[in-house]
Amino acid sequence: MTDEPSATAIAAVNRTCARIGLDATGATVIKDSNNTVVLLPVEQLAAKVSTSGLPGRDRTALERELRIGVHLAARGANIAPPADRTW
Repeated sequence: MTDEPSATAIAAVNRTCARIGLDATGATVIKDSNNTVVLLPVEQLAAKVSTSGLPGRDRTALERELRIGVHLAARGANIAPPADRTW
């Protein structure tokens, strides 16, 4: 049985992919903690979905994480760089 945050994340990723033209075939939860990370194997992307009810883990927190990732990748940090564009 799939837990609710995972099911919510998969549904959100499927809706977003359909809206922006990405292929969500095979979307799979690869991490489910304070946020849920969904692998999009066809697109070779991972989507981080805010599913936490914890204070400070809303859209603003995810946007801050993205800015930090972009900053670190631009400076050659050993991280998986964010996608060229976000939705």
